[in-house]
Amino acid sequence: MEMKKILIILFINFYLCSEQMDFNVSMYGLPMANVSIEFNDILFDNKNAVKLSFDTYTNKITSKIFNVDNSYITVIDKKNYNIFSFEKKTTQPGLTNIIKTNFENDQVKYHNSEYIIPKNYFNIFSLLYYLSKTSYDQVKEKVKLEREGLIYDCIIKKAIKDTNYIYNLEFIKVDNQIAPLIEHTDIFTWAIFKDNSKKSIIINKDSKNIISCEFKIGLTSLRAKKY
Repeated sequence: MEMKKILIILFINFYLCSEQMDFNVSMYGLPMANVSIEFNDILFDNKNAVKLSFDTYTNKITSKIFNVDNSYITVIDKKNYNIFSFEKKTTQPGLTNIIKTNFENDQVKYHNSEYIIPKNYFNIFSLLYYLSKTSYDQVKEKVKLEREGLIYDCIIKKAIKDTNYIYNLEFIKVDNQIAPLIEHTDIFTWAIFKDNSKKSIIINKDSKNIISCEFKIGLTSLRAKKY
């Protein structure tokens, strides 16, 4: 009986500390893919942490032309958003990426490399979490961003429209001489960090949920909308 109570408490705590969102991705209004996002409170190295899971996959029609199945997992410190762990497994025609990190001596290092993820740096996934969980007035106008060994300045331009917060993002590579961890990254990461791409994150003021993300590269426009 006591064990049953414990299991019920654990289930309730997990439910309350778990958040899931699903998005449809469209190009020129045509459905292309789906994105599933899940945030879970966990313990990492005896520290309170949040596990950020992002899964991206093309729908049935798009998969016949260009099949994509991507998984990204980031674990961050719940207090300061420092990255504890990152791993990804992505597949698309002609390319598979498998990346993971090791946490040793209070340092996050990519497996089988000398690349590290510095403290006080976001990646694209922890940045989205930060924007959705931080009050509008406290969101910084400039943060540091890491992407598979590359370092960026992230400029955040804020605006309010109706019931939403809008964050327009600009990524500026800090050192063009540094080579990335892997030569060819997945199409999602490539598109987000492509030079001169425009990125907008829209967050509802009341729910603090991400309701849409918009990316523009030249005449190409992608929109991920929560459903």
